[in-house]
Formats: sequence, structure tokens, C-alpha cells
Amino acid sequence: MWTTRADLHLARRRGLDAFLDTAAYAAERVRAARALYEFYVGTLYRHGLFNADPHPGNLLFAPDGHVTILDHGCVREFAPDLVVWLARLSRAVRADDVRDMQAALVAVGVTDPTRDFDLTRSILRGFYAPLLEPAGTGWSPTRPFPWGKWRS
Repeated sequence: MWTTRADLHLARRRGLDAFLDTAAYAAERVRAARALYEFYVGTLYRHGLFNADPHPGNLLFAPDGHVTILDHGCVREFAPDLVVWLARLSRAVRADDVRDMQAALVAVGVTDPTRDFDLTRSILRGFYAPLLEPAGTGWSPTRPFPWGKWRS
């Protein structure tokens, strides 16, 4: 059996629960959160690619907040025009702009965005909840996100 430097490097990484239990400083948690956001959202917006299997079992964390993402077997490529509309949908949800949300929903394939719109809006605002609070307010990586306030 051979062990490489890369094997030893990966051996120091651990799962999400262990990382959260031992990451004593918010800086490490923020670094990990930024890395995950940059990977999952950044690659969609920059390259039109989305890794559709983002569960904790596919993530390893170093003590300093660096992240290793495993299992790239479920990746989808999106057309550039669809990516533009997904970005517009994100902006519309953050601004809580009903008209722009509905226009973006039509562009991404929703046939009647006015049907059950209150429910759709609530789901979208729940999905985008971590992005709805200005930096430095509301949610903190050291305590749970207040999901309840976005469910109305």
C-alpha cells in the first residue's frame, strides 16, 4: 500500500458536523461558506455549470475552513441565456420585485407564474434566504439561520 502526500492531506479533512463542532472561530466557518457559495453559485454564473449533488457527504473540511468537494458525477450545464435569467430571478427575489420575479419565471419555463404566486414567492424567498440579509446583520455562521421569518 502506498500513501502519497495528497492522501495525508485529505486525511486531515473531515465532515461537516466535525468541522462545525471544532471550528472555534467564525473566520473558518465564513471561509468554508464562501468557498461553497463560490463553487455552487459561482460556477453556475461564470461557467453555466451546476453540481447537483451538494449534500454534506460530498464535502470535506480542513480545520482552517478550506473545502474539498467530492463526487462530480451529477453536473448539469445550462445555456448562457438561462443562466442570465437565473441571475435575474435571484436579483428579483432579493429585491422582492414581484413583476421581475414573474418575468424571470416565465423566461426559465414556468407557464403561469401568477398561479399560486404567494406560495412560489415564499418558496423562492426561503431558498434565497441566506442572501436576503445584508452582510453583517441577521444570520451568523455561529448560530442557526432564522428560517421562520422567510416563510411568510
